[in-house]
Amino acid sequence: FYSQTLMVNEGLKLFDFRVSIIRDLQLANYYKSPTTGKYPDKPIYVSNMAIDGSNFGIAGLTKGYMFEFQIDSINFNGSADTIEIEPHYYTTDLFTRDIPERDLYWEDSNHKIWKAGQGAHAAWDNIILTASNRTIKSSKLATWRGEYLIPGTAWAVPHGTSASNAKTAALKRDIIINFQIKGYKAGVLKYNYNLSQWPLERTYTKKPYLIGDVIKYDYSRSNLDDIKFKDNR
Repeated sequence: FYSQTLMVNEGLKLFDFRVSIIRDLQLANYYKSPTTGKYPDKPIYVSNMAIDGSNFGIAGLTKGYMFEFQIDSINFNGSADTIEIEPHYYTTDLFTRDIPERDLYWEDSNHKIWKAGQGAHAAWDNIILTASNRTIKSSKLATWRGEYLIPGTAWAVPHGTSASNAKTAALKRDIIINFQIKGYKAGVLKYNYNLSQWPLERTYTKKPYLIGDVIKYDYSRSNLDDIKFKDNR
C-alpha cells in the first residue's frame, strides 16, 4: 500500500472581455432597439479593440460618457474573489500610437484641476469588481460587469506633469484607455488576462493599438457639448 498526494489544478481563467454598451449620445441610434425602445448590449470583443470611430462610422468617441464592459471567468466564484482593472492612458492620432504612457487631468465645475482617479473621478482610480458585480452561471463559470468613464474635461499630458503645469502641457492628441486586467482569489493574484488570454483572443491586429487598448476618445469631443440634449437612457 502507498499514498499519493495529487496537486489539483483549478483551471483558473479569465476570458471574453468585451465592451457591452457605450452610452455616447451620438451612438444612441446604434444601441437602441427599434422594436422595444431599449438599449440592449451589443458586445464588442478584443479583436475589434481599441473601439474608435471606425467601429461606428463617426468622427470619434466622446469624453465623459460611460461605457460598460463584461468578462467571463472560470473558478473565480469564491466570495472573496475579485477582478481588478488598472486604467492606463496613451495618446494617438488616426495613424500612430505614441509610445510613452501619459497622465490624465481634468477640471471640475469650480475650475480645480484634478488627476484622473481623484476628486469626483475617484471611483475609477482602479476598478475592483467584487461578488456584487458577478453573476454566477454554474459551479465554475461566472460573468462580471463593470463600468468606466473619463471626465468630459479630461486631457492628456506627458507622464509626471504636475497639476500646476497641466494646462500648459496639454497634448492635443486623442486618448487611449488601456486596461490591465487581473484575477485574484482571496487577495492573491492568480491570472493576468493581458498576458495569458488577450493575445489569444486578438485574432485581428487593429493598428495602431496594442494589447490592453480598449477605447479611443476624441480629445476635442466632450459630453458637456451635449448638455442641451436630454438623454433618457
